[in-house]
Amino acid sequence: MKISLNWIKEYIPGFQYESLESLTDKMTATGLDIESVQDESVKFNKFVIGEVLEKKSIRMPINFQFVR
Repeated sequence: MKISLNWIKEYIPGFQYESLESLTDKMTATGLDIESVQDESVKFNKFVIGEVLEKKSIRMPINFQFVR
């Protein structure tokens, strides 16, 4: 069965962990079998999140040229 880390956070009050390795160690210490762990955050490590703080209007003529 696959279990999401978000699911664990939602259903276990006060859930905290230092790393995925420490989490799997704690889970196996309680008697749970863990077949594999997939860190999905690796797929998104190049994403940058920003916030727009200000918007300015710039009035400039823009010319587009399409080239094949």
